[in-house]
Amino acid sequence: GYIVAGDDILIDLPTHLWPVTNFNLALMPDAKGQLSPTVATLGYVDLHDIQSILPSFPTWLSESNKKMLKDLQLKGSLQNATMTFANPWTDWNQTAINANVMQLSFLPWNNLPGVKNASGTIKWNGTEGSVTLNTSRAQLTYDAFFTKPIQIDQLTGVLQVKRNQNNEWVLSSQGLQLLNNDIAANVGGSLALPPDKSAPIADMNAHLTMQKITAITRYLPSKIMDKELNDWLRQAF
Repeated sequence: GYIVAGDDILIDLPTHLWPVTNFNLALMPDAKGQLSPTVATLGYVDLHDIQSILPSFPTWLSESNKKMLKDLQLKGSLQNATMTFANPWTDWNQTAINANVMQLSFLPWNNLPGVKNASGTIKWNGTEGSVTLNTSRAQLTYDAFFTKPIQIDQLTGVLQVKRNQNNEWVLSSQGLQLLNNDIAANVGGSLALPPDKSAPIADMNAHLTMQKITAITRYLPSKIMDKELNDWLRQAF
């Protein structure tokens, strides 16, 4: 095989400068002698900048993946990222990723919530993975559940992600710790996102501590509760 590497690389774009980065790319010839990547490591990648580059390589992304990236409008960065490719290397469903994510932001997409300014570590093996969160000053937008975005001063915990036998994406956690001026919460359980884009299926529980009980209605899944219950809760609290 072959190794292509670079250190102390400075990328100067028209409007801003990337931090000093590095890369290492391992290549292996296939049966026809064509080189394909097997492992890539990257010191720093700006997610917003890279989105404008990827469409220039049509074999990398399907049309559906291009549309998904356009809809998500990713921002933030990957740091110390390692990607392991399968054969063929363009099959992103078989690509494993291990990376630190800094100040990640993306818009709501299908049944997934939108997130602003999340940080942590991601691990993905092509079919399932985990996100270890260590986030400050973030925002969660989930129109399928909550009427308004939720401001988060601190969010920590591990979130598991996988696709089940029903082709549903399932998000689960033993306990996410959430803290802001209103609330201290421990949230656990699972959330299944059906492939037909219908309403998510939730099996979740939460333990809450609040300074003022009047704020509780901001954190209840009002969008999936009956109107009569929502009306009663707003009046009761």
